[in-house]
Amino acid sequence: MVYIVAALMLVKKEMKDEHNVFDDWDINSVDPCTWNRVACSAEGFVTSLDMASMGLSGTLSPSIGNLTRLHSMSFQNNQLSGSIPVEIGRLEMLQTVDLSSNNLTGEIPDSIGYLGHLSYLKLSRNNLSGQIPERVANLTGLSFLDLSFNNLTGPTPRILAKAY
Repeated sequence: MVYIVAALMLVKKEMKDEHNVFDDWDINSVDPCTWNRVACSAEGFVTSLDMASMGLSGTLSPSIGNLTRLHSMSFQNNQLSGSIPVEIGRLEMLQTVDLSSNNLTGEIPDSIGYLGHLSYLKLSRNNLSGQIPERVANLTGLSFLDLSFNNLTGPTPRILAKAY
């Protein structure tokens, strides 16, 4: 549990929080499941971070990749900048990712293509560039994919998602 608290504290450290969303995120707490905007499984593993429309800025910490039981991460409608950490590819149980309507830059990490349980991926309305990684396009479990309103270039690969 200690490594989970440490990972969450690094997520907090990389973000500016003008609306005090993280006020109850305490490094001395042994149970992050009681923290605001964090959901956990019955076993006490962090399964969801819901930070949508919280006025957050800063960057998404690579330490998010240490939350290996995460199923859902929603950080849409904030002012996050920087790149999407490649460590997101370590979150094998991830089903939902919504990072839309931020100021994210750089390329879509190829590592997202390793998320075999991913069914919902929304990265629209950012400043992402480069090509859509072939691995991401080949995610057969995707039922929703939205990469619109970015600066993506190159040929669009055949996308296996059911809706995009």
